[in-house]
Amino acid sequence: MKRSERIEDFLNLLRESQQEYNIAVSDEKEKNDETQDLLHYSELHDDIPCNELAIMQAMKQTRRDRRTAKDTTILSAHLIDWAEKYRKAVKELEQVLGNVRKDETHIENRYYTPKTDIVERTLGRRE
Repeated sequence: MKRSERIEDFLNLLRESQQEYNIAVSDEKEKNDETQDLLHYSELHDDIPCNELAIMQAMKQTRRDRRTAKDTTILSAHLIDWAEKYRKAVKELEQVLGNVRKDETHIENRYYTPKTDIVERTLGRRE
């Protein structure tokens, strides 16, 4: 793996963590709202047992989804906080990535222009 790819992977991790965090915060809020809807429905309606079972199953899945979203926010928060604290360093790392890519391209396309005819003379004598 090229150096530029490793740098890019880290920068992508920072960006993806922010996106995952934002989505998870939104999901957690939605699941909290769904929980309230299910609880209020259960509180205000006297249903047949099969409906109550369906409500409780929906509640169970909603709470699991909420927990997943909350866990994602917890795990992402540390990296997001770090990236925010060192925003200048992240920007500098993006510039480093550009420079490394430029140098990698240069190295991959490197060629040499001979300054003398020593190679031809040397190989010409052997042949």
